Amino acid sequence: MRAFNPGWYQQYSWVEYSTIKDSMYCYACRHFGRRGAGVHQETAFTVNGFSTWVKAQKTLQTHNVSTVHRYAMAAWAEFKIRRDAGSRICNALDEGHSKAVRENREYMKAIVEALRYTACQGIALRGHREGEESSNRGNFLEFLHSVSKFNTTVAEKMANCAQNAKYTHHTVQDEVIALMAKMLRDQISSDVRDAGMFALLVDESRDVSKKEQVSVVVRYLRGDGVREDFLHFTPADGLDAESLLALIKNTLTKCNINYKQCIAQCYDGAAVMSGANSGVQERFRREVPQALYVHCHAHRLNLVLTDCVGKIQTAADFFASVQILHNFFSSSIVHNVFLQKQKELEPLKPPLELKSLSETRWACQYTALLAIKKTLPAIHATLQALISQQGARLRTKAKSIMALLDGQFVLQLTLFEDVFRSTKFLSDTLQSPNLDYSSALDLVESVSASLSEKRNETSLADISDKAQALCAKTGINTHVQDSLLVFSRNSSLTHRQGNGNHLPHCKISGDTVTTMSLMN
Repeated sequence: MRAFNPGWYQQYSWVEYSTIKDSMYCYACRHFGRRGAGVHQETAFTVNGFSTWVKAQKTLQTHNVSTVHRYAMAAWAEFKIRRDAGSRICNALDEGHSKAVRENREYMKAIVEALRYTACQGIALRGHREGEESSNRGNFLEFLHSVSKFNTTVAEKMANCAQNAKYTHHTVQDEVIALMAKMLRDQISSDVRDAGMFALLVDESRDVSKKEQVSVVVRYLRGDGVREDFLHFTPADGLDAESLLALIKNTLTKCNINYKQCIAQCYDGAAVMSGANSGVQERFRREVPQALYVHCHAHRLNLVLTDCVGKIQTAADFFASVQILHNFFSSSIVHNVFLQKQKELEPLKPPLELKSLSETRWACQYTALLAIKKTLPAIHATLQALISQQGARLRTKAKSIMALLDGQFVLQLTLFEDVFRSTKFLSDTLQSPNLDYSSALDLVESVSASLSEKRNETSLADISDKAQALCAKTGINTHVQDSLLVFSRNSSLTHRQGNGNHLPHCKISGDTVTTMSLMN
């Protein structure tokens, strides 16, 4: 034989052949043979290669049974065993790693969802005590506990993970919330840039720590309509126009929004914001000329209502009485009796709470008046119970409060509840993100016309009838039906005396209806 015989591959598993050198080698001896001094080396099958084909068959048989070769074959076999075992271990490790990753991701999804839920609902994350012995560990942990009842992965993580691997620490909560906020701001910024223009809405408010916080909102057009999105609360280091302008520009820049694309700016009427010479709006327009300033209509409405009530002594006294009523019924003893009387008089309805007034949010006045109107019988019954049962100090206060609930109070309650129902709707609508300027103007004119229509004998007689019905339902001993309320020629609301018991004289200046001049 004068060439390599491919049949040797089948006969000897260790044979390998080099076509370049036309030589045969032993794979086992080349890779697993003994090395070192004193070890016999068969260089023909490891280094030089064997190519004496006429002696190949006999040489292959001799090499196959040699001690050196047999050792190499044993080492090769051992290597294959270790390799196969190692592969199984690696596969097991890979599978375990993949499972751990899946479980960790599932657990983190529950963490993020709990934080997203509490953030969207505006509720506190942490509880007063968060230990295992606590019956209520706060909204965040209780949410996760509820999820764990239906998710074995979350249950196992919460039960067995190390404390620093549960991701429930407040620093982790803050970090995740910050990441979610950044994702939202990035999306809003992208939408604003795609729109190519936007309107800016800014207002400031003092938080519980007495720190002024400036809120920045952008209004822009997206494919699904007009959007109003909150960007940031930023503490105000200075309340002068220059500082506030720098704060607004820095906030927009940090959110990757080009303030040069602003086409409108909307603030309240404070001089530092609306000043025509050096206010924020004027300073901003010097840099962005197309950014027209619009005085917030909701603030203007609030200013009109505040001015009206402040100039009418009767109205001011009435709202002072409303606040006194709320303060008195907020005490625990009175509050408990009040709730009990509501349950006795209206067993099928949930009890209502009296609302406090707000000097800056006149939309709240309507809810306060409505709560009093709905619960006036229970208020009257509560005062009667306190006068007949409680101690001298509380009885004296209850008597003074009872003295406020006369016919004039009921008449004013009915009148202002009717007026503020219209202005409440206007205030809410003016704050709607979907409202446009022309619709706002139409709505203001509509409410003005509605208020004007109330200045006639028919409307006032209707208010008088409603007040009489409320007096009868409550048990207040005043006969409203003998009273006729009319507008005199000087646009004053006067009381025309009749026979019998009457509502006390009530005069409300025509200034009450200056709400008709909301746009002036």
